[in-house]
Amino acid sequence: MARDFQTELFSILAEERQALLNAHYGSLPAIAAAKDQCLQALGQSLPPRAVLLAFKTQIEENQQLIRAALRGVDAARKRIAALEDVRDVLTTYDPSGKVSLMPNTQTTIEKKA
Repeated sequence: MARDFQTELFSILAEERQALLNAHYGSLPAIAAAKDQCLQALGQSLPPRAVLLAFKTQIEENQQLIRAALRGVDAARKRIAALEDVRDVLTTYDPSGKVSLMPNTQTTIEKKA
C-alpha cells in the first residue's frame, strides 16, 4: 500500500509544533529529516491547492515558533552572561560618568557577627 505523504506531513508538522511548544528541541533534527523526506516525496506529485495552502499555514506557524524559541534561547544566553559578569566584575562609574569595570578578586563572602 502506498504511503499517504500528505497525511504524514500534516502529522509531522503537528509533531514539530508540539516539540517546539514543549521545548523538546532535541527531537527537531529527526523531525526535520522526516519532514524533508515527505516534502521530497510530495514534490513528485502535485497536491491540490487547498492542501498546499494548509501546509503553508502550518509551516509558517511553526516558523514563528522557531523564531520565538531562538529569541528565548538568545535572551537566556544573554542573561546568563550578564549574571556571570556580575559575579566576576563590579561595574561602577567614574567621576565623569563613564562606566568603569573592576575585576572581583574576592571569591568568598566574609560574615561578621
